[in-house]
Amino acid sequence: ESASLETRETTVGLLQALAEIALSYQSNHRLRQLLAKESFWHELDAAILDINHNLKPHATAMSIARQAARLTASDRATLLTCRGHRCRVEAINSPVTIHPRSRQVKLLRRLSEEVVRSGSSLQFTACDGQTAAIAAYPSLDSYLDESQSRSVRCELLYESTEPGHRSHPLGLLVLEGFTAEHREEWDDRIAVLAH
Repeated sequence: ESASLETRETTVGLLQALAEIALSYQSNHRLRQLLAKESFWHELDAAILDINHNLKPHATAMSIARQAARLTASDRATLLTCRGHRCRVEAINSPVTIHPRSRQVKLLRRLSEEVVRSGSSLQFTACDGQTAAIAAYPSLDSYLDESQSRSVRCELLYESTEPGHRSHPLGLLVLEGFTAEHREEWDDRIAVLAH
């Protein structure tokens, strides 16, 4: 009888200790999330100041690409403008210099035009085995081979209008990663940047 009472007390004590550890972990995890969000908002304020600092179109486009790469933790960010279904590369923020007439830029422009024609954004991660995306965008496979990117997100940019009403896109923001990890921060941060 006393042995079973000791066992119960030990089990209850162990469960209480485990519950306290789990609660502490959950509280610390939530605190880290809130601190990361606060840090992102400070980074966003600094990015807005940097983007609006210069009124020259090319310098502003470069600033947008640079800040988009920084805010989304992308390896490369490209800003394109649209006229009809035609796209033009305005700025590339990349660790390496890419010539504007290179095959890679031509393939990116072709892929962007396919995304504009589709009317919806593209998100592709190599490890997900998204064969439907490769079938829907014929230039995607060639671009991935040329650029060595493993994650690509093409986000259509619209002029701010009434909710639910979308005009033709003004441009595209292409975010790339050189690893095959799904970029979860892209989803959250792009949702903020889109508004």
